Amino acid sequence: MRLTDKARVELALPALVMFDVMTAGVDDPASPEAREAIDLFAQAAEEPFADLLPPKRRSLERRAERLFEDVMRQHRQEGALVAKAGLVWFYALQRIVAQDYLVLHEGSAMARGMDLIMPALQPAANEPALNRSAEKQAVRLLKRLNWLGYYEGVSLDAADLAA
Repeated sequence: MRLTDKARVELALPALVMFDVMTAGVDDPASPEAREAIDLFAQAAEEPFADLLPPKRRSLERRAERLFEDVMRQHRQEGALVAKAGLVWFYALQRIVAQDYLVLHEGSAMARGMDLIMPALQPAANEPALNRSAEKQAVRLLKRLNWLGYYEGVSLDAADLAA
């Protein structure tokens, strides 16, 4: 199956975000679990571009990086909670995957990385106000991404998430 440039960027973006969440938000990034998750997210971010020739690969990696910088700007401000950024993206990814726009294959680098990061996000998810805010921001994030031309097939209707 041939991937479009846009699809490659859409595949790489969640991995770039989770890589950032892990490297910025873990108390001990050198711990074996953190190191494994960081490596898995790095691998997942590279996979969509692996079959491309270097000039095209660099071009799309830069495009993904610019999109990443755009959508992560607010989460990188002084005092921003890294765990909240992780939760926002977890909820956005949950919508994307629930609607089969993107598939996390069992055993893939991204799926294994998500399995490792979930326990770290659980304390933030257990804070009701923070969790509600992250869910709302996930919808705003997807609206922004839709406006930029990404994940356009993902419905923002809550009923579609439950289906």
